[in-house]
Amino acid sequence: MSLSAGTASYLRAPNLVASASSGHADAFGAEAQRVEVASPLVARADAQAEAGRQLAFRAGPMVKERHRVAGEHDELVGRTVSINGEDAFVLGARPERGRTTTLLTVLRRLG
Repeated sequence: MSLSAGTASYLRAPNLVASASSGHADAFGAEAQRVEVASPLVARADAQAEAGRQLAFRAGPMVKERHRVAGEHDELVGRTVSINGEDAFVLGARPERGRTTTLLTVLRRLG
């Protein structure tokens, strides 16, 4: 398989890095949470917007919950869904035998 010169150059290029901070890291010192995410975003503005979105989601306390939803939904793992009008990140999905439901394990912000 051969690649075009443009594609090869793109694949060798250094990563685009964008960051966001809540400004509270100093209060926690070594205990502060640091999250790094790799994504296929190409534009710096898009990467900065994604960093801000993730910071907003992770800025407060979170809770791990389980919710039963209708249907089989293992495709939701790794996605953000709305549960009772609030965004939640799906950590796991287990279709329940003998039922047409799925038990979702989600991470949701408190407050």
